Amino acid sequence: MKMIVDAAVVLDFLIGKDKVVSKFTLAEQLYITIFDYSLLIAEIYKTHNVNHNLYIIKEFIKRNMEILPFEKKEALTFAKLKIDYPDIDDIILLKSSILQTNSLPFYTNNEIYKKIKKIKLI
Repeated sequence: MKMIVDAAVVLDFLIGKDKVVSKFTLAEQLYITIFDYSLLIAEIYKTHNVNHNLYIIKEFIKRNMEILPFEKKEALTFAKLKIDYPDIDDIILLKSSILQTNSLPFYTNNEIYKKIKKIKLI
């Protein structure tokens, strides 16, 4: 199965949470949004060993995932989502625009995504 994962799920995998590890091993292809990639990098800058941890994350992503970009079609989708869901944070809607345009299931523990139509959750 192909799936998109969020930053928190990647971190859960890296610390070895069994549920996440089993889903990752079953996936034929993993993707991450450019926004979740950015959030991962931001989390690394909060750690003590930044250079080492940056290397680990970047290598892990490079070997195991494809980063999904935010382009014009996602911008259009974001604009529509912003109108339909005015009470949801922009970062959630930005990520959701990528999820919708790629039509792949999304693995997250964040319940807010259940409110957004056309997103397939795992």
